[in-house]
Amino acid sequence: MSLARVNSQSNLSTLAKMVSNAGLQRMMFADDFKKQAKNLKQLLGKNGIQIEKKSYVSELIDISHNHLLTHYRHEYLYKVALLNSHVLHNHSLSDTILLNEFRIGNSKADTILINGANKVFEIKTELDSPVRLSTQIDDYYKGFQKFTLLFTTQRSANTWIVSMNM
Repeated sequence: MSLARVNSQSNLSTLAKMVSNAGLQRMMFADDFKKQAKNLKQLLGKNGIQIEKKSYVSELIDISHNHLLTHYRHEYLYKVALLNSHVLHNHSLSDTILLNEFRIGNSKADTILINGANKVFEIKTELDSPVRLSTQIDDYYKGFQKFTLLFTTQRSANTWIVSMNM
């Protein structure tokens, strides 16, 4: 596998949509699963990653995820990190519900965690603008006592800063 050319924002965005939760669901339940997997492999090629050998879909998804971590850190990657690093380590899945894109007032929370200590998570990636943040925070406190803002200060796969506001 080699990085053949610079990634375009359009190709990266399309790849991000394809390996998002909704995109993976569409792929897994499609009548033409093999075609969907071939499209993912071709899209990786458009993003500069040439896969020479036959690959499992799980390998293509892992390659896509790692490529996006380096070149296009969109919200879904943060949600996966939140799930893996916070929810699975601090909460029991038997009594915890995690909901994405939950409407509160005029805002849409990226993720909410419900398990007795209900909490809102707002994610601001390098691709987002903080313009609506003040309004979002006001809306979130109308329905929840705890709020967590996840953001980065620079475009680096290793920079994760979490600010808690209760």
